[in-house]
Amino acid sequence: MHRVRSYTVITGPAANALPLDGDLEWDTLRHGVTLEFTASSHPDAWTGPNTPATGGSAEAFRTLKELTNRQVTGSVGPVDLADSRAIITYDSAWTAIEGIRDEAVHGHAVPSTDEVRNAWLRLHGAHRVEGASGWICLDNQGNPYDKAVAVVRLDPLTRTDRFVTLPWPTGHAPNGSCTAPRAPTT
Repeated sequence: MHRVRSYTVITGPAANALPLDGDLEWDTLRHGVTLEFTASSHPDAWTGPNTPATGGSAEAFRTLKELTNRQVTGSVGPVDLADSRAIITYDSAWTAIEGIRDEAVHGHAVPSTDEVRNAWLRLHGAHRVEGASGWICLDNQGNPYDKAVAVVRLDPLTRTDRFVTLPWPTGHAPNGSCTAPRAPTT
């Protein structure tokens, strides 16, 4: 009797583009090979049935989805949110905008890049960024703190990626404060 072995390959976010690769041998994924990878985000992370109560929101994702469904200025072509690149680009811009707004509120009509970077130190707690990929809470080095990462699996039947789970570096969704620990600055 010949026993068929199953393998699970786990990789990083570079696999996001695999569903778009015309040379991908999808049939391999029907014969004992499963491919899972981390993604910066996934459309189902905040809109699926097991969405956490904290760490992000369906509303923030819907805002991006509505923006991509209409043409604001000219044709940019179709926007695919499944590979997460558009989501993290939006969140990056939104984080910069929040830093600019924070500085403008503090009296700087056109803040410098240093002032925007310094404003990022306040983007946590009640001032977190409500990103489409989930909450963005920055530590005092400007790095995301306890940011959820989507785990997805390539599905050979639909030839797309399918959302699996949403883990956090701390092992659980953040509490409502979203406050990063403050390390002393040097």
